[in-house]
Amino acid sequence: MSFRAVAVLMTAICVAPPVGAPEMSALQSLSPSPAARTYRRILANFDPREVERSVAALDGLSPAAVEEALDAVARQLEHPDRRLALMLHLETAIAVAPQRPDTAMQHLRWGERLFAAAAPSFKTADGDIFEDRWFVVAASIMLAQTDVDRARAAIARGLARQPTSARLTMLRGVTYEMDAAYFDADYVADAPTRWSVERERTLRLMSAEDAYRRAIEREAEFVPARIRLGRVLDQQQKHVEAKATLTDALSRATAPSDRYLALLFLSAMLEREGDIDGARAKLEEATALIPARQTAWLAMAQLQDRTGNPAAAADSLRHAIAAVTTESWDEWWGYRNGTLEFGALEWLRAQVRQ
Repeated sequence: MSFRAVAVLMTAICVAPPVGAPEMSALQSLSPSPAARTYRRILANFDPREVERSVAALDGLSPAAVEEALDAVARQLEHPDRRLALMLHLETAIAVAPQRPDTAMQHLRWGERLFAAAAPSFKTADGDIFEDRWFVVAASIMLAQTDVDRARAAIARGLARQPTSARLTMLRGVTYEMDAAYFDADYVADAPTRWSVERERTLRLMSAEDAYRRAIEREAEFVPARIRLGRVLDQQQKHVEAKATLTDALSRATAPSDRYLALLFLSAMLEREGDIDGARAKLEEATALIPARQTAWLAMAQLQDRTGNPAAAADSLRHAIAAVTTESWDEWWGYRNGTLEFGALEWLRAQVRQ
């Protein structure tokens, strides 16, 4: 027998199925795994208005099964279904983050895999915007839990895919600014420790300042970054530049939430300079702009009390108390403690509904 004949015979022996085994059809060999079929069913039934149902269904799959399903379907999903899958994991992360932050991070990593597996055709005109805002919301999920370390990890992964993102760059600054708040020398008695705490705080404020400046370089009209830059400059005793930065931000701001924060910070600066009338005018503008906010009313009450007007202070306190309900929100709370990026989230939801 020739060498060629022996080679053909050996190949046939190697690929032949075992004796008695059922022959596998081409359709069977291409059929999805049970995990992939379950995942597609969850995706088909996903409704952002009923996230709990999808969370329960995904919880029924082990992480290994979800990994297997993503391996099977990630490259096959068409454009609308891929975006739907990305929102499935994002909405699930939002829902489980307060109690299960590690599970939330796992869903964010699965979303990242869906981006990585997308064909070039997925990059539509708004594809980069969708990806940028998806990662912005992903990072803000952890910021809303005041979980700076996990937020920083999500931001780093987002910037690896969207390195020029102004919003992700700003959120990186937010992590430093939130970190700085934990270093308060006023609570330290001995001088060496106070110096050390103040130094750590300053280093983090400098890092935040750098991130905000970079965000503005990438998007000149990015007002939230300008407001944050003004505040961290003020915290570093760079008062003249801080006031100019916040005044400029206020002149550019159109969103009530941005104007509200700029007015609060400018009022505090003006009072420190001794311009009581100017400080009061800024707070009056803030309370008129969004009356159902507690912080501006409290600031007004404190200003009136310090300047010898207790009756007006009491009236402002009544407004502050009335502003608190079970649905209360205040931009200052979100600024200081972290908040979900609702604007970006609603934009993403709208894209999926189209």
